[in-house]
Formats: sequence, C-alpha cells, structure tokens
Amino acid sequence: MLNDHFRQALLDLDLSLLRKMWAQIAPGMPQPKTDAECLTTAHMARTAMNKMPLKARAYSYRWLTERGLPTQLPDDLKPEAERMYPQMVEAVAISCKTLTPSLRPAFAQVEKAMHEVVLDAYASEKSVDPVKLKAAMMEARQKTIKQLLGK
Repeated sequence: MLNDHFRQALLDLDLSLLRKMWAQIAPGMPQPKTDAECLTTAHMARTAMNKMPLKARAYSYRWLTERGLPTQLPDDLKPEAERMYPQMVEAVAISCKTLTPSLRPAFAQVEKAMHEVVLDAYASEKSVDPVKLKAAMMEARQKTIKQLLGK
C-alpha cells in the first residue's frame, strides 16, 4: 500500500509528500535536503521504476539528460523516450551579404565580428536571451561596418 502511494507521489512529482515518504521507505539512504535534490532524486527514481508509465519515465529521462545528469532508463527504452521528448537545440544564424564584389572581404569581417558576439554569449554559463543577443550582434555589425567603411 505504501509503495502504491509512493509511486503516485512520484508520478505527481509531489515533492513535500516524497520527502516525508522517503524517510519511511529508505531510512538508511541519504535523504534529499532541498526541493531541488528531491526533484532530481524523484526524476532518477521515475526512470528506474518498471511500473512507472513510459511517458513519465521518458519525461524524467529528458529532464535529467538536459541537465547533464545520469539516468536509470534502460537502453532499450531510450530511443522511444527521445522520440516522445526530443532534445531542444538552440541555433543562431549569421549572414552578411553584399552585391558589391569589392565589399565582400569587408562583410566577411562583419560576419566574423557578429560570430564572436555569439561565441562570447554562449561561453558564459548563463542562459542566452535571444533579443539581447540579436541587439548585441547588430551593434557589432554596425561598429565593424563603421570601422571598415567609415559609415
């Protein structure tokens, strides 16, 4: 009976209930001290439980892998989990073009300046704001054009 309630708490990701129940179910194991630890542990447990619905296991698998954490999802279930919750990938496109052949080398420099702004933004550990990134790229573009062409 306790296991059914625990499984439901895991399915619902009810962190307050899970923290209380973990102490009863696994008293010898390290107990999560924070909600963040509890959430991580809950997702890990969901990937390991055979009686957990695949959709919940797949969601927890993606949640853990997005954060670079290990999972206990069996290898044979990973392809299906990845189809259910595909990995999101960010991308930035940079294109600088001119119809004037003599200006093409200058625009290659402009593209390089914009590229460096993108690399700097993604080198930090912070999440990249696309609006701010675009503004920074356009600023680098204008600054480089002004330096190269005096405009």
